[in-house]
Amino acid sequence: TKGLDPNVEMKDSGVEWIGDIPKHWHVCKLKHAGYSFNGLTYSPNDLLSDGIPVLRSCNVQNAKLDLSDTVFVSKEQAHDAMLEAGDVLICSRNGSAKLIGKCAYISQSEKYAFGAFMMVYRSSLKKFGYYLLNSDLFRYYKPLFSTTTINQLTSSTFGDFFIPLPPEMERVKISESLDKELQKIDSLSRKVDQIILKLKEYRSSLISAAVTGQLAIEEASA
Repeated sequence: TKGLDPNVEMKDSGVEWIGDIPKHWHVCKLKHAGYSFNGLTYSPNDLLSDGIPVLRSCNVQNAKLDLSDTVFVSKEQAHDAMLEAGDVLICSRNGSAKLIGKCAYISQSEKYAFGAFMMVYRSSLKKFGYYLLNSDLFRYYKPLFSTTTINQLTSSTFGDFFIPLPPEMERVKISESLDKELQKIDSLSRKVDQIILKLKEYRSSLISAAVTGQLAIEEASA
């Protein structure tokens, strides 16, 4: 929300979750920067062994697409719910409230459709819009779509969320900067995962060696 210039003059955005923003930015509702719509409704009888993939909540993992568990429908049925490059695919309805709002960025036009429990936000914000939706936005607005009876984010509720909006060139620069920083974090995360895996393997081999008499207890505790 503070852009890339640490010395820029700030102003109060008037929105609690946003706080101060650069003076030349403004605040708007999501519906004024783009539009959202839900996907297709289908029954088990509509599913095919091959066809157009229909993305569901399980296909969004760690803010990325995961196609390991995908269902398919005919091209004709998927026609009105096809994804485009620049779309943000959002989980809008789920039995678990914490899953509402998880999303993935569609970087290129692929032949994917999406289901009725999912929502797409289509706008000129592109990657900046995706990063907005991975900020504190959903956590702040959670009381509006999380209830004791149903966890559902409607297009009308979603469209009324306030967001900070910098000029287009700044949106691009912020997105590029975040891409670079997150690549570093992802790289470190993979290295940590590899270390954890090696430690688990060592733990298992140590236990096996000790319980089968291949390693003296004194040696294991040294």
